[in-house]
This record gives sequence, C-alpha cells and structure tokens, in this order.
Amino acid sequence: MEESEYSRVARDRTAGDRWLRRLPLIVAALGALPLVWLSVQFSLLIGQIGFYVVSLGTDTWTIVGLVLLTLAGFVSLLGTLVCLWVGTRRRTWRWRVGWALGALACAALLPVSWLLFGLTGPA
Repeated sequence: MEESEYSRVARDRTAGDRWLRRLPLIVAALGALPLVWLSVQFSLLIGQIGFYVVSLGTDTWTIVGLVLLTLAGFVSLLGTLVCLWVGTRRRTWRWRVGWALGALACAALLPVSWLLFGLTGPA
C-alpha cells in the first residue's frame, strides 16, 4: 500500500440550502402547535359536555352544532398536517411560504373564532 493513497468523499453542496428552504415550514409548525393544541382541547371539552346536553333533550340543531364543534379541532389538526405535508413537496419559495401560511391559518381558525365571537376558549 502506498503512502500517497487518499480517497475523495462527495459532499452534498445543497445541504445548507435544504434547511433554509424548510425554514418557513418549520416556523409554521412551531407556531401552529399551540393553536392546534387549544383547538383539540376545546373539541374534547365540547365532546364531554355534549353527552349531558343531549341527555337533557335539546333540539336537533343544537346537537348538530355540538358535533361540528367537536370535529372542528380535529379538522384543524388534519388541515394543518396536510398543509405542512404539501409544503414539503413544493420546490419554490412562494409555494412553501404559501403552504406554511395555510398551515397557520388552519391551526388558528378555531382560536380566532373565539376572539371574533367573544369567547374565552377552553379554561
């Protein structure tokens, strides 16, 4: 074996660029996490209350409203995950930032509706 032997290792030149391109989605995921947590917590709370409201003999539209409020947090979670997943599949900055904003909008939909309707959310 010769002393002058060496090997070349191929370096990935786009490794730093990949992290930079993922940055909007990472920031959106971190920002959406507490909002989705509040939404799911609210939905679980409404689901627990719903049993007692139904047993009191309420009308059909109140029950439909309770079912929609129970599903709202999980729809928010699903919408946020779909937006983040689709954002990872896009190549351009405009699409990635757009899907990151969409993820934040899906996560914030229920908490923002509490502010608009004057509610305080889950206590």
